[in-house]
Amino acid sequence: MRTKLKWYAETQALLDRDALTLKKKEEEIHELKETVARLQAQHGQTVAEKKQRGVERATDAKRIQDLERQVKELVLRAFFVLMKLYST
Repeated sequence: MRTKLKWYAETQALLDRDALTLKKKEEEIHELKETVARLQAQHGQTVAEKKQRGVERATDAKRIQDLERQVKELVLRAFFVLMKLYST
């Protein structure tokens, strides 16, 4: 009977120790999962911001080209108006 009690006490101590270790590991896993989620969210925002900047740059480039074309047209019109004025 004594050996069974001794065995039970030792086994219970091992179980308690293992339960504590398991709880700590679970907490660590939870913290790591939160860190991963936070980093993924940050990465997602960064990718979205880069994509948005790329779209904005493309839009800006098109707008610049359009404005340059308008300037050329206005210069050409001004030239023809001046030519008409001088020829009359």
